[in-house]
Amino acid sequence: MQSAPLPENEEERLKKLYELEILDTLEEQEYDDLTHLAAQICGVPIALISLVDRDRQFLKSHHGLDVNEVSRELGFCPHAILDNDLTIVEDASKDARFFDNPLVTGGPQVKFYAGAPLIFSGDLRIGTICIVGNKPQALTTDQKKAMQALARQVVSLLELRQAVKELEISNAQRSVVMAKLQRSEKREHARAAILEMLARDSSLGSVLQTLAHSIEDELEGAHCSILLLDEEGKRLLHGAAPGLPDFYNEAIHGLEIGPEVGSCGTAAFTGKRVLVEDVQTHPCWAPFKELTGKARLAACWSEPILDSDNKVLGTFAIYYSEPCAPDDDGVATIEYAANLAGIAIQRKRKEELLIQTKRAAEDANRAKSEFLSTMSHELRTPLTSIQGALGLLLGNVTGKLPTMSLDMLDVAHRNGERLMRLINDLLDISKIEAGKLELKLENHNLKSLLQQAIEVNKAYADRLDIKLCLNLPYEDICAMVDVDRFAQVMANLISNAAKFSHKNGNVEVSLANHDGVARVSVKDYGAGIAQEFHQYLFEKFTQQDSTDSRQRSGTGLGLAISKQLVKGMNGEIGFETEIGVGSEFYFDLQLSDNKAA
Repeated sequence: MQSAPLPENEEERLKKLYELEILDTLEEQEYDDLTHLAAQICGVPIALISLVDRDRQFLKSHHGLDVNEVSRELGFCPHAILDNDLTIVEDASKDARFFDNPLVTGGPQVKFYAGAPLIFSGDLRIGTICIVGNKPQALTTDQKKAMQALARQVVSLLELRQAVKELEISNAQRSVVMAKLQRSEKREHARAAILEMLARDSSLGSVLQTLAHSIEDELEGAHCSILLLDEEGKRLLHGAAPGLPDFYNEAIHGLEIGPEVGSCGTAAFTGKRVLVEDVQTHPCWAPFKELTGKARLAACWSEPILDSDNKVLGTFAIYYSEPCAPDDDGVATIEYAANLAGIAIQRKRKEELLIQTKRAAEDANRAKSEFLSTMSHELRTPLTSIQGALGLLLGNVTGKLPTMSLDMLDVAHRNGERLMRLINDLLDISKIEAGKLELKLENHNLKSLLQQAIEVNKAYADRLDIKLCLNLPYEDICAMVDVDRFAQVMANLISNAAKFSHKNGNVEVSLANHDGVARVSVKDYGAGIAQEFHQYLFEKFTQQDSTDSRQRSGTGLGLAISKQLVKGMNGEIGFETEIGVGSEFYFDLQLSDNKAA
């Protein structure tokens, strides 16, 4: 375990911490709201506001953890206050600083940590707002931004708290401070509501409407407008403007951006904030004098809404009915609102893109399935005729043929069989994907079905010099199955086992009552299946590579089809394998009444 070194400005940092008079104070709702919000945004069980004292960490807020103090020597936060950036430990068990820390090996079982430092002027980092998880995790770009924003809000609350406690302010000054605090609290509540709407998958329009309302509630006399840049990046479209007249919103909907096109058109064009104190006298508002006069608008401050790559998404504007310029709080407010709007817009657009991508993939998959099904049907009829003709020739119906001709016809016939299997597999996959595969489930004795499977597949195994062995229990074992599809599953598993067995090897087919279910297994003693191939075994068109050419034949559909057929018979399929020893594929079916066919 590596304890964090002391910051170079340790004594100055501690002095600032003690000046705040925050240590050992009671829990307060505004701080608890921030840790609750941090945990919700990042999907973790624990969120803390940690203040790093000389020998300890005082937890001003401790969401999900029932302690209010942690040793500084053991803590992660003393590491996080060494830097201005967000400190992220995605897997503490693999981090040289923490892998043997008692907080990781025991106690809360910390595996993930992210801490945003609480930075005061003079580069004094007194603690962090941090999140903790008990499993490895990574943060998205939006989550990182949210953590940094929450850290700034904690600092803002602490500064306001200090201001209220330390200054001997007049009643008027006190009103200003309290109004700022209330505005800050309103903002955080509004932010939490907006983030909750995003989590509930509310529409972008309703999210932006809520954001505009929250800023109007915060700034007395303000009217907000959110405009979205179109896909071509040339025009601004209406997003939300609850306090502006409908005729005004309709007039600026589709506004073409440019260097002198009002506050919003200019801000979108330049990507920079545009503050106009009086729209009636400013040159960029000259074309809109009549419109703004009718709407009784005098001042307009517009902030470009940017994505994570600083690309303009739209504008957030604040209007007033009297000429005015923003103070520092006003600038901070419009900057905050544009940032939150950017998060909402970007997230919603990503969701829409994912939905469109998913629909396109589903459409492509549906078209592919329809194509495969159509082509399979079209190929099946002529191939059946070809196979019939080849069979007749091999049966010498036209007279005895030369040996070489018979050999060539035999090759053609066997390859025709392979092609017919591929066509049948494609038809089955098409039916499965379309949900049209119907199974006729009946109660059957599995012992007799397995005996039939051995007889049917024996000729194929003989060609590969493989011996099929059948291990059956004394008692009858019955299950509800579709006989033909059961035989198809067995043919797939037996042929796979034979193909991947060594020459003159054995393939064992077994039946047993396995923990209350009927387990059918097919075991070979071949090379086994490599670990990297396990996850793909039951996917379509996948086969394990082999250096033995006799093992290469197949469609790559057998296991995928078998999985769906077993599922259709209310069963589950699985496998066990060991390199150099062999593989065993099995499927489990629900037992039924022994009185079966």
